[in-house]
Amino acid sequence: MSDDSDISEIVGNPDEYFMETECAYNGTEYLHIKIYLIGVFGTAVALLNMFFNSFYTLVFVKNKSLRLSPLYYFGILAILDIILAINYILLMSVPVYFDQFGLLWLYHLFLAYLVPMMTISNTAMFGSMLLIFMATVERLLRTSKAPKVEAFRHLIERRRPAVCFICICFAFFYKFCTYFELAHAENPNCTEWSKYDVIATPLAMHPDYRFWWMFLTRNLFDRVLPFIALILMNVIIIRALKKEQDNNKNNVKDATRALIALVSLYIVGQTLQVTITVWEAFSKAELEGNYAEMYSYINDMMSLAVLISSTIRFPVYCSCNQEIYDAAKLTFNELKDCIFGSEKRNVEYLPITISETSQKNSVYKSQIEEIPETPLQEKDPSGAESTTTWML
Repeated sequence: MSDDSDISEIVGNPDEYFMETECAYNGTEYLHIKIYLIGVFGTAVALLNMFFNSFYTLVFVKNKSLRLSPLYYFGILAILDIILAINYILLMSVPVYFDQFGLLWLYHLFLAYLVPMMTISNTAMFGSMLLIFMATVERLLRTSKAPKVEAFRHLIERRRPAVCFICICFAFFYKFCTYFELAHAENPNCTEWSKYDVIATPLAMHPDYRFWWMFLTRNLFDRVLPFIALILMNVIIIRALKKEQDNNKNNVKDATRALIALVSLYIVGQTLQVTITVWEAFSKAELEGNYAEMYSYINDMMSLAVLISSTIRFPVYCSCNQEIYDAAKLTFNELKDCIFGSEKRNVEYLPITISETSQKNSVYKSQIEEIPETPLQEKDPSGAESTTTWML
């Protein structure tokens, strides 16, 4: 869900908006395909994303060892992935639904939450990238034995929660401008679908702001530079891991493999987006003109690629990291016992509770017969009575 492409698709030029002589509503293009691509497949992936990442968040909260390891970043990342999945449904799936089924009330609800949810979505995406970047930097610092580098690495390791908090706060302030790039518009001459719309603000339509900030700065810092930096750091870490393979502890190697898999998923998910960004820089008019239909589908595929990569993170973690797999298995068993444990206890004690009297007597009889016959009451030498109590 790239911020600039979503804005350009949803909004229009405010100078031209009220010049239209006819009321028109521009709904979802190629709806007959996108109802299945986004409305069915995309929504299903988003729901699976929420399930996987919610479970991993529970695993992260219940296992202190994960929170004290480099895997801490993965737990915070899972929370941001849940936000991304929710935003995908609200920003991508919902427009397809109200266009397909003609739900005007849902369209009005969509317009009400669009601006804040776009801001949250862009913040979560950029925050996820920063967390992946910092987790990679921390592992990269392990490849150096310089005293100052090791001291800096230990500082980061002791301050992981603060590092994550700073990353999320920076992402919020960096993307907060999205809130001021969109505005609601009402055309009093129109009714129903064409009466309300969301348009770009004068700030977003300013040529300098649109080029230097929305296009150049965002594409460089959101996509191109992190993409290149993560590839280079991943290559260095893989080479260092091969050299240190005999000396590394198993948990360090597992954490490194999980990190490499995480970064690889991010790179794969961003490859299409970086390619289109470069293409847009040179011939965006050609994309929007000669390849308009393909360009529309590519924008949807970019959002799906990011969503799919965040969905399969948890299964990849489990396959690459034994600590995460063991913690997930333990948490799953605890949940299973919590849900089905009381039922199992009832089944276990049920035969004793409903046993027939004859069955009880036979059990008691067999137990008594095994005990030598002794008088129930005997006089001990001191003259006091001794009583035998039978505990069945």
